[in-house]
Amino acid sequence: MINKISAATRTLTIPVGQTVKIGTLSVTVQACVVRPPDMPGDAAAFLSITGGPTPFARWNLRSEPALAMFQDPIYSLRVRGCAA
Repeated sequence: MINKISAATRTLTIPVGQTVKIGTLSVTVQACVVRPPDMPGDAAAFLSITGGPTPFARWNLRSEPALAMFQDPIYSLRVRGCAA
């Protein structure tokens, strides 16, 4: 997570099914998947985010964050990985 105003970065660990508050945002990880070890590494998480300018609910890929970019004037979020 990046705070665009202060340029502060923070790594969040959010278990699947749980919600974390970040300022006015509520971020819920609905699902998280990783590729098997015999495939190129990647991870995807289905995020639901409320409290921002528009509700956000979609898959986010670690390797392609621009495909489903969360738009918020203060925060930028991207998936870094999933734990098994």
